[in-house]
Amino acid sequence: MGETHDAEQISWDAPGGISMTLIPEPGGVLQVRIDGEVVTLSGRHCRHLQGEEGTRKPRDVTSQLLAEVHLTLLTTRCLITWKSVPAPAQ
Repeated sequence: MGETHDAEQISWDAPGGISMTLIPEPGGVLQVRIDGEVVTLSGRHCRHLQGEEGTRKPRDVTSQLLAEVHLTLLTTRCLITWKSVPAPAQ
């Protein structure tokens, strides 16, 4: 079984080729666990975007704030941006 780690963003293609993205809002959290070919994510206070962010028509991108989210995806369909914190200089 995989470990759960914080992520800054997760993007995936929904059926029909629709781009989806989850990003934690300030004070929110997005946690991701990878087990083989399955990605399980849980989040609190996350922004859900549907559509291409860089599109010429911003109205084609819908956005919704989610209090909680729990989702399972296939690893072949998603891209994860992991959260990292640099260590203080010594």
